[in-house]
Amino acid sequence: MSVGGGVQALLALQTGRLTYGHAPGDTVIRATGRRLTTWTAGRQAVACRLGGDEFAVAAVLPAGSALTDIAALRKQLQQPIHHRGITLQMTVSVGIACAADLPGETADTILRGADVSMYKVKAGEQAFPYLATRADAYADAVNGRCQDRSPRTPRGAPRPVGASYPGRATHR
Repeated sequence: MSVGGGVQALLALQTGRLTYGHAPGDTVIRATGRRLTTWTAGRQAVACRLGGDEFAVAAVLPAGSALTDIAALRKQLQQPIHHRGITLQMTVSVGIACAADLPGETADTILRGADVSMYKVKAGEQAFPYLATRADAYADAVNGRCQDRSPRTPRGAPRPVGASYPGRATHR
C-alpha cells in the first residue's frame, strides 16, 4: 500500500550495545532516541522504544528512495557514541516490513515481520536490506520467543521515544 506515492514501512531496530553496563547502556538508549527523533522529524514517521535496546519506526517513505533512506538511518545509528570519555562503537540491526507486502495485516503482524527480518539479517541468514515476507510475519518463533497471538494490553504497547517504562522486565 502506498500513501501519496510513498511506501509504508515498519522497521525493527536493535542496538546490541547494552553489554557496556547500565550507565553506558542508558547513554546508548538516549542517544539512539535522539537520533531517531532527528531522523523522523523531517518525515512522515514516528519512532518508539519497545524495551531494552529495541526500537521501532513506522514511516511513509518515498518509493524511489525508501531503501536508501533506511540504509542511511542505519549508518547514522551506527555512529560511535561517547560516554564519560569512552567511545562506544555501535552495531545496529535493522529489519524491514512493508505494508504493501503484507496487505490487510495488523501493525502487530507487520512489526513481527520486521522483527523476524531483523534477526535473519543479524544471524547472517539474509543480507541487509531484507524485506519481511508473509512467512516471516507468521513465524512460530522469533529468536527463540514463541508467537503470542493474544491482543496487546496498553502496558505492552509501544511508547513514544523518551517515555518511561514502569514494570518492563522483558529480556531477550
